[in-house]
Amino acid sequence: MVDPKKPFVRALKEEIIERGKSVGGRIKDAITPDSSFAVGMIIGGFATVLKSLGIPFYTTDELCDKLCEWIKVKVNREAGAVLQKILSFEIPLINQKIFDLLVGFVLGGPAELIADTVIGTILEKAIMPAVNSVLMDLTINILMSTML
Repeated sequence: MVDPKKPFVRALKEEIIERGKSVGGRIKDAITPDSSFAVGMIIGGFATVLKSLGIPFYTTDELCDKLCEWIKVKVNREAGAVLQKILSFEIPLINQKIFDLLVGFVLGGPAELIADTVIGTILEKAIMPAVNSVLMDLTINILMSTML
């Protein structure tokens, strides 16, 4: 994680805020760290440590499987299988499963779910391919210039 007290990060934040004011948006609110995001990052890192130590910590896919398996055993085998197919369905455009969307809705509410889905889709479909392309070109150019 980046230390917000470092001069570069502080200067970058101030520049973003200045440019945001000229656009008329409240970009300062958008880049202010969200406490729930920080807690999520800590829990995610903690989950990785727990899993590497062999301590059970379930991802959303594993939770979905466990829930559907419980329904298959306790309620009805066919109902559990149908529910697993529904909850495991990945929506093509946003590349998220229905169970992930339901968990996001329960934990963050509708506004958070919509914002996360839209931002995630924009990052995945538009920004990251461009960044990957630029980084790949840069890497190739550096490698080619060092070989010549």
